[in-house]
Amino acid sequence: MDEGTPLLLVPPHPPHPEEPPGPLTIVELNAAYLEKELLPRLQQKYFSGEDGYAVRIVNRARSARLVYESDPGLAASFFAVPDSRTTIFDVRPPRDGPLGPPPPPHPSGGPGRWEVLIKRRSGPLEAAVARAKIRNLAVGFAILSVMAGATGMLLYSTRRAQRLAKLQMEFVAGVSHELRTPLAVICSAGDNLADGLIATPSQVKRYGGLIRNEGKRLSQMVKQILYFGGIQSGRAKYQPKPVEVASVIQRALKDCQASVVESGCEVDEKIDAGLPLVMADETSLAHCVGNLIGNACKYGKQGKWVGVRARLAGDGLELRISVEDRGPGISAADLPHIFDPFYRGAAAKADQIHGAGLGLSLVKRIMEAHGGGVEVESRREGGACFTLRLKVENGTSHPVG
Repeated sequence: MDEGTPLLLVPPHPPHPEEPPGPLTIVELNAAYLEKELLPRLQQKYFSGEDGYAVRIVNRARSARLVYESDPGLAASFFAVPDSRTTIFDVRPPRDGPLGPPPPPHPSGGPGRWEVLIKRRSGPLEAAVARAKIRNLAVGFAILSVMAGATGMLLYSTRRAQRLAKLQMEFVAGVSHELRTPLAVICSAGDNLADGLIATPSQVKRYGGLIRNEGKRLSQMVKQILYFGGIQSGRAKYQPKPVEVASVIQRALKDCQASVVESGCEVDEKIDAGLPLVMADETSLAHCVGNLIGNACKYGKQGKWVGVRARLAGDGLELRISVEDRGPGISAADLPHIFDPFYRGAAAKADQIHGAGLGLSLVKRIMEAHGGGVEVESRREGGACFTLRLKVENGTSHPVG
């Protein structure tokens, strides 16, 4: 029998423990079948695939003669440091068996006659495992980052919702107070007139003016609330057409005449000559300008001055309407929230200045719907300046004066 021939030893199984064992069965395997048929099928079944392994089997009993290799193009040095190494056809009969003592271990290690070397084709398994660990760590870190971001967004949304709920409650309380005040004045004046307590023409005129002013104030507040509700629900409709800025400003000043007179402010109006038309809804634009003028009279009345200016900017492609005052200005804490709905600054609350906190929010939304915007500047020396930005009609450039 050839020394390199693979064998299987089948130990005897005595029918009864007390009976002596039978003869040892030795099965000689067909080496050619193993090398050409069985081993290729086993390699294809267990070690092939996209990230498969190369297999090399050598017969150590015949000076490492090559028995099988899955990748004939690979050099023997590729398996110098394999990912896995094992031996097969290990012959170890019992020490007192019929074949005598077992043979000494093979010099290359292990008693097996055939040695199986397995190595990953794309590189060492340790490197693949290291890359997999890094990839898994990166994926885990990304998942944790997403979870942290989601948690942060949830906390932010919760705080924002709480803040909005608080502002809405303050809005309801403020609106209730603002509605109650003019209604109380109107009812009181009406009672006095109805009961005949007011007899002289001058008193009747004064009471009539009081009822008219408070009615306008009440109407303006209701209009703002309805306007805001329409914008929130998407029902607000605009009818843009070419309008003159000068006529819009005059309309806004007329609507704010009562506020200007009550505050005692002087209105300084400067409108550059030859201003182009702008595409806008005239009523909505006049509402924005009037809101800024009314705020300047309310919050900056101690300066006794309100400036209104219209001019071209941005290489003549943009028209700007500015309303400024010489009041105390806007605090740094209130400035980032000045256009938030329902927001009222600390100074307005402390001075009990009437308002619902919707005016500037409406101005911003209306201007954005017109393709423009609104800016605010609070000066260190005092006073605030709000600027409405509008594109001129057809985007035609005009000379800046």
